[in-house]
Order: sequence, then structure tokens, then C-alpha cells
Amino acid sequence: KNTFMKALFVFIAFTQRAALHEICFAMSTTSKYFKRKCSLLSNLSTTKRLRPSQVCLSSSAAIDDNDDASSTQKQKRASSRTKSFSALVYDKEYVPVHTLILGTHPSIQSLSKKQYYGHPMNAFWWIVGDCLGFRRAHGMTVSKKPKPYKFSSDLRYGEDDIIPYEEQLDMLLSKGFALWDLIGSCERKGSLDADIKSEVPNNIRTYCDENPSIKRIVFANGKMQSDMFKNILRNDGRPVS
Repeated sequence: KNTFMKALFVFIAFTQRAALHEICFAMSTTSKYFKRKCSLLSNLSTTKRLRPSQVCLSSSAAIDDNDDASSTQKQKRASSRTKSFSALVYDKEYVPVHTLILGTHPSIQSLSKKQYYGHPMNAFWWIVGDCLGFRRAHGMTVSKKPKPYKFSSDLRYGEDDIIPYEEQLDMLLSKGFALWDLIGSCERKGSLDADIKSEVPNNIRTYCDENPSIKRIVFANGKMQSDMFKNILRNDGRPVS
């Protein structure tokens, strides 16, 4: 389950080599959300300038969209068919895409906000921000008496470095990353991958054929998503290499 965040860190950091020695997350010692899923990076050939003991990353599964306080109520709602977002690449100038980051399908909050990884407690944008030089948001709980997220004191950048979602996208995409989802449309109660039914996949293989600069695909949601991807490839009538 830690594969995505390990890979995401490596690939983002690879584009920011000068900052490799500085990137370290202390979240595992201060937050219950990160502690139970944190793992040390090790044996990753693309980070030879960084000692594995210096780096600690949380898994995206640790603070996934599914941790919403009202997720139980949402899962009780009747299934509805939803569609994923379009694939995103940097469009201000040509930047070859080297890595395609795939989610499974947008969560309820992501669809509502029309944002990739839109849940405020999803690890994705917090980690991207710490790697690329911005802060995702203020990091406050939604309550009558808002309190800072427990991990917010360990973030590298302060509230002066908060930038809008659109600018966060630009910073990531301009480094040669693309964002998309594995499932183009489906029926689902709530936001759990396990509840996806009647799914229609996006044509990932054709997208990669049209963008031959893509070197790798990174899965954001762990083994279940990886298994979905393998099944989709096996069923599309073309050989799996």
C-alpha cells in the first residue's frame, strides 16, 4: 500500500535534485493518521543522493478520501453513476510527460469540488507541496472550533506559501506528470474502490500510445487498483507486455 507514495516522492524529487537532501517528513511521529502507515524509503536507485534513513513518507491510504467523518452516511445513499475527470497535462507549453499518475475514480468530495484528490485529508497534495515548494491549504479541521491538523506543524512550508488548486496543478504538471483516473464511469455508493460496480475504464493504453514519452504509470490507490488495471489490460484484446 505504500508503493504509490514511495514512487511519487522519488519521481517528484527526481525533478528537484537540488532539494533531495532536504526533503524529510516527520509526520509519522506526530500524527495518528501518518503513524500507522508510514514507511522508510529504501533501495530506490533513483535517489542515490539521499540516504534512505532521511526520508519518511505516509501512504496515501493512511489518509485516503474514505476517512471522511460522514463516509458511513454517504455509503448508505443509493448508487449513482459518476464520471471521472479528463486527463490533465501541462498546457501552457509543451512538456513531455514521463509519469502518468492514476487514481481509481474521484471520491464524492473530489467530484463536488471538481478537483483531483480533493478531500482535505488526502495526502497527495500535501506531499506534492512539500516536494515542490508550496502548502496545500491552512490545514484546519471543519468544526465549530477549528483546530490545526496534527501533521500541519511538520510541513515544510507555512501559510504564506498557500497557493490555489490551479497553481498547484501547474507546478506538478509542469514537471512532466499527468493525472487521470483508471475508471471512466461507474456506479458506487460512497467513495470506496471496493464498492465500484458496472465500471467502464478509461482507455489508458491508447493514451500511452498517443503519449510515447510516458515511462511509467503510478497507481494512487494500492493493490486493488493495480489488480483492476491488470484485468482491464487482459480484457482489451491486446497482449500485455
